Amino acid sequence: MKSDIIIKIINEYDPVGLLKMGAPEDEYIYEAEEIVRLFQKNISLNDFQTEVRKIFIESFGIKPKCDLLNLNQMASEIYLSVNKL
Repeated sequence: MKSDIIIKIINEYDPVGLLKMGAPEDEYIYEAEEIVRLFQKNISLNDFQTEVRKIFIESFGIKPKCDLLNLNQMASEIYLSVNKL
């Protein structure tokens, strides 16, 4: 299932650092659901990375604590993993 793969990858990256602070494993469920919706569009990897950044910025009102390179890597891993299905 797409959402399971997406949650697993997001949790591994923990882009906002919430899991490290003790947040529950489903902390990023909303963002994962938004990312699942991106797959309904036929967008390029670059556009996907941009949209994932927007999701996290809009969700948390701040830029994720991880650097842009790590956020792009997370988005790429999600994109490639889900497209293998």
